Amino acid sequence: MAGGNKLSSSLEDYLETIYLIVREHGSARSKDITRRLPVTPASVTEALRALEARGLVNYVPYSLITLTPAGEARAREVLHRHETLRDFFVEVLGVDPQTADSGACRIEHVISDEILESMITYTSTVRQASRDGATVAPPDRPDRREKARGQSARPSAAGGSAQAVRDLDTRTEPSSPTTRRPAR
Repeated sequence: MAGGNKLSSSLEDYLETIYLIVREHGSARSKDITRRLPVTPASVTEALRALEARGLVNYVPYSLITLTPAGEARAREVLHRHETLRDFFVEVLGVDPQTADSGACRIEHVISDEILESMITYTSTVRQASRDGATVAPPDRPDRREKARGQSARPSAAGGSAQAVRDLDTRTEPSSPTTRRPAR
């Protein structure tokens, strides 16, 4: 994460919200933030003081709120993660937009840059394939395939191999919604 100044997920949500309000209206007010986030006016004031102390917002009580250049950059990072996750959930996984947005809001604070970049690459591939009328299978990366093979050969906590556990799973009753039928 850029900036090196670790923020809580709550403060990142405030930054993202301020950024969106400022983008729409040129500046933000405390009551604008209270309308968008499920928070009290006192919580907004506390968050604004914390963001101002970190040099991310320009805040004076009862005045307009703006982002500093560092605050805008940080807010853009959070928004980028959010939009990438939401797009992946909707376009690749087929999740409905409202559920995707809610999930993205929770995950955006903890996702690693490596995973995010992989999602961006894969979503771009899916978009291009869709424009070309093709479909895309999940990426087949030899490095991950070998790593997965190494993990599946480990004994499980129950004393058997992971493969044996998977074999047992395929022999369960077909009426169970969580089971798979074996290939014939």
